[in-house]
Amino acid sequence: VRSVFRDEKSVGKFTKVAALLILFETLYAVYQLATGDITEDAQQVKELFVENGITRVTGTLRHPALLSLFTVLLLPFCVYGAVNGRSRLLDISAIVAGFVVICLTYSRTQIVLYFFVVGLCLFYFKRPNGRSILRNKKIIYTSVMFSFVIMAGAIYNLENLYARFFDAPESSTTSRLILAKIALNMFVEH
Repeated sequence: VRSVFRDEKSVGKFTKVAALLILFETLYAVYQLATGDITEDAQQVKELFVENGITRVTGTLRHPALLSLFTVLLLPFCVYGAVNGRSRLLDISAIVAGFVVICLTYSRTQIVLYFFVVGLCLFYFKRPNGRSILRNKKIIYTSVMFSFVIMAGAIYNLENLYARFFDAPESSTTSRLILAKIALNMFVEH
């Protein structure tokens, strides 16, 4: 892995692959949303994907949370490519598409992680000249415009977002808290 990240050519290819994967998953998720076609595995647990009348996409994966986690894990490579790569438009498109597909999964945790990961990357990564990304006016203006688009989308989809975030079944939250407690105990014990 280190040898991949030491070679500029390999990093360029890796960031392109990450961007293309995100774009493919987004296009497939939009297709699923438009046609109602979900994977065979997802069909077996369809109640997970239609809650309170909200359809959650799965892309080519088995569960909406897997799709959104997969996307969040690829985001740092797209941010790096957007800052340091040659195919900036591809990487920026993937960053925006990543947000779209995560929103289509209605995965609450991953929506928050999207902003955390992108913010962390913008804070941590440097431009090729060694200067901070956050001092670039283009990045600031693009971020402000993207924020307006996000707010407009949230307002347009407010009813579904509210239902997913605040009317979620109590059992979902309870079981997640129990699992988190078990994981924390395992971490402390070992």
